[in-house]
Amino acid sequence: MRVTTILGRTMLAGMALVALQGCGEAPSDEPTPQPTLTPSTEPDLTGPVPAAETAPPPQSCEPTSYCSGALVVRSDNLALSRSSNGLVKVVGTLSFENRSANDLRVALIDRNLVLNTDKGIVAEQRGYYTTGLGVCRNEGSECFDSKPDTFRLIAPGDSPAKVNVSLSGSFDASQTPLVSQIETGTLTLEAYSVAADGSRQMHRIALASVPISNQAAE
Repeated sequence: MRVTTILGRTMLAGMALVALQGCGEAPSDEPTPQPTLTPSTEPDLTGPVPAAETAPPPQSCEPTSYCSGALVVRSDNLALSRSSNGLVKVVGTLSFENRSANDLRVALIDRNLVLNTDKGIVAEQRGYYTTGLGVCRNEGSECFDSKPDTFRLIAPGDSPAKVNVSLSGSFDASQTPLVSQIETGTLTLEAYSVAADGSRQMHRIALASVPISNQAAE
């Protein structure tokens, strides 16, 4: 009896296993689908590289000129002469040019115009007498607000405004041989400008190493 019972249990277990296998999914003969590959989004580095955009070259400025924004100031000519009483005199012309595409208004500031020569002799002009620009007797911004007619309008394409200068200086006996050797100098002055968009700028101008025609050496 005991053997029969064990045999019966074994047969029942086998039938249950067959039933469980019948409930499972039948194996499929269809091929397993392959995953889809997404194309790479990295840039193609093998193709031609587009030309980079280049900024316009900055406007050139001569070494002996002053350039700031739209304003360019040049010394056209300076001539030096000597008197017998230990004085030198320098006369010449300065040019004020507008190099922008918009209007520019310019006036001089009433400060001493100074020429430091390459031999240490200094000449000055105390005040402007004959000029092509108006002269502000006070601060530039205040001058424009109260007396805008003082400012010379220089339109695009206009000829430069000319300023006549006349400077004088003294020298002592030990410097007498140097007067005839003067060749260059640094000229300093101040101006104020107002652009078409209303922006304002103070200009402390230094024209370095400007040539001087030395008539004392002749």
